[in-house]
Order: sequence, then C-alpha cells, then structure tokens
Amino acid sequence: MPPKTQPKEDRKTLVGKMQNTNHCFYELLEEFEVIYATKPQLERLKPIFLEVESKYRTVMRQIANITDKLIDEGAEDEEAQTYWKQGGKIKSDYLDAARRFAQYENECCEKRGSEKKKDDSESIQAMTAAITKWLKP
Repeated sequence: MPPKTQPKEDRKTLVGKMQNTNHCFYELLEEFEVIYATKPQLERLKPIFLEVESKYRTVMRQIANITDKLIDEGAEDEEAQTYWKQGGKIKSDYLDAARRFAQYENECCEKRGSEKKKDDSESIQAMTAAITKWLKP
C-alpha cells in the first residue's frame, strides 16, 4: 500500500489559514501586552509568551509555504514581497515582545536572587545566634 500523501492546498486556502493564524497571533500579543503591563508573577506571563512565540513560528512557516507556492506557480515577485513584508511586521512585533519578556524575566530572576540571599543571610544569622546561645554556659 503506497504511503498516504496529503493533498496540496491551493494558495487561497493557505492564505486563509495564514490570515487566521496572524489574527490569533495578534490576539495573543494583545493579551500578553495587557498582562505584561500589570507586572505579574513570571509564572503568569510565561505561558502566554510561549503561545505568542508558537503562533509567530506558525505564521512564519505559513508565509514561507505561501511564497514557495507562489514561486512554484511562477507568480510575480511583488506578490511574494507582499507576504514577506507582512512577515517582517509580525517578526518586528514578536521580537519587541520577546525582548521585553526577556528583560522582565531577568528582572524577576535578579529579584528572586537578592531575596534568596537575604533569606539565606537571615537564616545564617539565626543559626549563629542559636549556636552562640547554646554554647554559652
């Protein structure tokens, strides 16, 4: 039995799927922006950013598939450039969010590190005081 191959999708279907994914990407990006503005716990922001990242990668794959199809069909360069320009805007928006997420992640890690050092310092002081008290006759 020959392996099953998926039927090739026409350009209109590919463009429709890409536009849908593009819309989902911007919906998630908007959600990320609103939650980011509240400076939440990192655990709250990270899953949303990962969804934004996933949609970004999907849209870029779809743009590549569409432009490949255009090349296969012998379409004009201007048509392919339209999709790459759209991809450039999406990439710019994604990289801006990724930069801000990375900065926020670093800030949260630094804050946790300084809090842990403070907790460790207090614990050491408490143990030292207890041992000193215990050793005094």
